[in-house]
Formats: sequence, structure tokens, C-alpha cells
Amino acid sequence: MLAISRPDRHHDSERDVLEMIARIGALTWKNVQAYRDKEVEAEVDKLTRIFNKGALLRRLGLALHEARKTGGKTSIFMFDLDNFKVYNDTNGHLAGDRLLTQLAQLVKETVRADDVFGRFGGEEFLLVMPNRNSAQALTVAGTIRKRIEEYPFEGGQTQPLGRVTISGGVACFPDDAVEQVDLMQAADNALYRAKEGGRNEVRRAEESGLNPIDTQ
Repeated sequence: MLAISRPDRHHDSERDVLEMIARIGALTWKNVQAYRDKEVEAEVDKLTRIFNKGALLRRLGLALHEARKTGGKTSIFMFDLDNFKVYNDTNGHLAGDRLLTQLAQLVKETVRADDVFGRFGGEEFLLVMPNRNSAQALTVAGTIRKRIEEYPFEGGQTQPLGRVTISGGVACFPDDAVEQVDLMQAADNALYRAKEGGRNEVRRAEESGLNPIDTQ
């Protein structure tokens, strides 16, 4: 008699289980990846694709916490575009959006990998520099100011200073403030003095306001 071969039901069942596990694994991975993507997206400014205000504040808090533990320093550089309203009125809001995006990428290429850079709101930006003292932060801020001043942004020649420029303030933990809110206020006050001093300047928090630290 001829033997009739029959499908191995045991192997078929085993294969079905493995296929089901593979499908579940793939679905789980997709869900995890989608969750991670949402987390990342929640921290990114939609226009410039750099960190948004919430992400900046969280990371600044972490940097200050680490500095307190190690006895180190953390500096911040708060700056904004000079006469941005004039730029928008002259060149249009779409050009203004392009300017913000280009500026963000230019600064991102200038800073270290462990620095935290983002858009604080409108035309205002914040750079968090862990393990940098005030003098080091001023050097970085001056480099950024000069790069922006020299970059051929669209419509820059229509600005009051004849080019796109920024004004900013630098503050250092713990030299200028020990609390996050006070540190940011110190940098903001320095920024305000830079504006009063004629713009296109960087000032430090403890400065009297008589002389700019970094000018043209």
C-alpha cells in the first residue's frame, strides 16, 4: 500500500504561532515608535524645528540640577532679532518665517552637541550652555552675533542697520542667579540693556550697562 502523506499539523500550528508573535512584535514596535515620534514632536517648534519653550525650560532645569550636584556652572544666552517687526512689514511674514528658520539652523550649526538651543517665542531664542562660565558663554554669544550679522539673509539690506542683527544677554549660574527664573530674568535684563545700547550687541547680566561687552 502506498503511504499517504499528510500535512504536519504540529508544524503548521507552530508556524502560525510564530507568525502571530512576529505580527504582534511588529505592531508593538510601530506603536512604540509612534509614541516616541509624538514625544519628540511635542518638544519641537513647528516652524524652526528646534526645541520649543517647554523643552527649553525642562532642559535648563536639568542642567541647573546637574550643576548644583557637581558644583559646576551653566550659562544661558537669550537673544532676539533686532527690528523684526520692520522686517516683516517690509518683506512679508513668509519671508519672516524663512528668516527665523534660517537663523535657527545657522545657530544650531554653531553650538556644541550638548548645548540646548531653541525658540523661546516669536523672534526670541534661548541657548543653554552646560559647563560654561560667563566668559566662555560671552565668547559663544559673540560668535553667534557675528555670524548672524555677516550672513546674507534675504531682505537684510532693508533693515535699519542695513543687515539682520540680534541683541542678547548672557547670565551664568550660580554667579548671577541660583534659581532658574532669576537666571532667565538676569539674561533678559541684559538683553534689554543691549537693545537700549543701540542693538547688535551682547551684554552680560552683571554689567552696569555703560559699555557693551561685544559690539560690531
